[in-house]
Amino acid sequence: MIFFRMMAPGRLPVLLLALLAWGCGTTSGSGVNETGEGAETAQTVEEELPWPVLVSGLRDAAALDVVPTDGRILILERGRHRLLVIGDDGTRLDSLGVRGRGNYRFDTPESLDATNGLQLFVSDLNNGRVQQFDRRLSYLSSIKPSGAADSDGFFRPGPLVVNTFGELFVTDADSGELLRFDRNGRLLQRTDLRDSELMLPVRGMLVREDVLFILESGRGLVHELGSQGSWRRFIAGTEGSMAVAAERDLFWVISAGELAAFSWEGREMQRFRHGISEPATGLAAGVEALYVLTATAVYRIPRSAITEG
Repeated sequence: MIFFRMMAPGRLPVLLLALLAWGCGTTSGSGVNETGEGAETAQTVEEELPWPVLVSGLRDAAALDVVPTDGRILILERGRHRLLVIGDDGTRLDSLGVRGRGNYRFDTPESLDATNGLQLFVSDLNNGRVQQFDRRLSYLSSIKPSGAADSDGFFRPGPLVVNTFGELFVTDADSGELLRFDRNGRLLQRTDLRDSELMLPVRGMLVREDVLFILESGRGLVHELGSQGSWRRFIAGTEGSMAVAAERDLFWVISAGELAAFSWEGREMQRFRHGISEPATGLAAGVEALYVLTATAVYRIPRSAITEG
């Protein structure tokens, strides 16, 4: 059973309380990345703040995103082979998909990107395709490499991201390749990530202009790559990350016990402690809050808890 009502902070179990803030006390440490640039040190301080649960009872939830135009929260449940849509108050708004092979059906959906709010892309892992929907969740098309056969699972799309030009970047879970498609779904390029510094498989991806930021699963590091797939550097201080989320001027990473913000240039800006015991599987940024996904629940982090006072 799934519960959608947001719990009152005073009733939250102790395990859901987060220790967030900064300003003095323990530092995150400094380092030097592969380009020789020093990583800026961020400071943290303990403070108990509740992170309300928006949704519980999810089944093997894998990814989430926020629609920028209206704030809807999109959640992929691999265990139910569906897309779940909720509001910022946890109210269920819609759902899409059951297990199957046709349009509007999924077999282990793995990743999604709500883009600018006009289109939605979902990697349909075991159906060997990326399904594309409009803002009303109406099916538009399926994207896959030319020659990929549904029956043999030749293409198994994992984490994906779409840039401002409508180009789709998606990883192939089997081959370790990064595939780039144009806005019409035509394959432009394949890059073998096994030849890079990444420890595969890929866990998440972000894009900023013509630069890709890829979260590897091996060490939990975020790596910077050019749009052509050329490796540039890793971002010092991102070790152990489990999920990433993009904002206009920065990106967030979450690890076991910590949430941190970095500039797109790789400077660590903020770092907080959190008390979520279950590993994070997704992270997304909205106007009023950040959202942390685990396999079974969504947590809401108010902006007021992470804004310097």
